[in-house]
Amino acid sequence: MTSKLTRSALAVFCIGLAALAGPRSAHATLTLTLQSGATTLTITDNVSPDAAPALGTIVWSGVFAGFDVESDIASSNALSGLLPAQITINNLSITSNSAGAATLTVTVQDNGFTAPGVGPASVSNQLATTQLPSNVTVNYSGFVNGTQVGSTLSLNTVDGTTGSGTTSVTSPYTLKSVSSFSVNGANKTVQFTGITTVSPIPEPGTVAMALTGLPVLGLFWVRRRRHA
Repeated sequence: MTSKLTRSALAVFCIGLAALAGPRSAHATLTLTLQSGATTLTITDNVSPDAAPALGTIVWSGVFAGFDVESDIASSNALSGLLPAQITINNLSITSNSAGAATLTVTVQDNGFTAPGVGPASVSNQLATTQLPSNVTVNYSGFVNGTQVGSTLSLNTVDGTTGSGTTSVTSPYTLKSVSSFSVNGANKTVQFTGITTVSPIPEPGTVAMALTGLPVLGLFWVRRRRHA
């Protein structure tokens, strides 16, 4: 009897993990978009000029609208269906090669996110600068289904900052980050990392049910030990 209960509990646990991970999305499309004034360049995952062979990552280096751009990795885990859902622009390095003033906006976007499924979710935004000229401010925002969640993060020194907000998601959904900054003069390098993640917020009823079940689970193991 105890063995059957143990196998049943294990089966329920495995089913729960599978549901938490969610299905793999076949429709996720990661893009990296650079925009300066009226000039726009969009790089699509696994399509030239993306230099990364693996799905879910974009690597590109080149000259764009008066900037030397080197994207270490723009990444997304939408295809995996794992938690937390996440998009990242990692160690993006941009150097101005124009003597005038210019603004650059960098957008990372992916759709087809299936985790955490349906319900309330917490959105966390992180920004860290590793190289920043004086009088330059980097701004970073996270979006779910086109709506900004949390306040815009801003840094004008080499530092790190975080912010968060809450929203409600319905699978599948789109996750996007937007980074921007302005420079005035040539040979000024901006280097930063931005991360946006989405995690589920447990419903009050779910938390209460879990807490109610703990004494029952403890009693089960106590009885099992007594009969061992």
